[in-house]
Amino acid sequence: DQWPLFRTESAAALIRHIDGFISYCVERDVEPFLCFYLHPWEVDPEQPRMPVGGLARFRHYNNLDKTENRLRRALSD
Repeated sequence: DQWPLFRTESAAALIRHIDGFISYCVERDVEPFLCFYLHPWEVDPEQPRMPVGGLARFRHYNNLDKTENRLRRALSD
């Protein structure tokens, strides 16, 4: 899993918000929940590829083969 190596500044900010939300829920004795969005191409390998440049192509399509396992792991926790 390359997540820790390629974490972006915006992803780090998202993690801080999630941590804050969880702390908020714990302080109020409320069960925390998360809602997340997956793009269609992340779960359907038959989706047509968009004609984008090198960096965008890398960001959109790198590690797609790991998405299903990551999703299953997230849903099983």
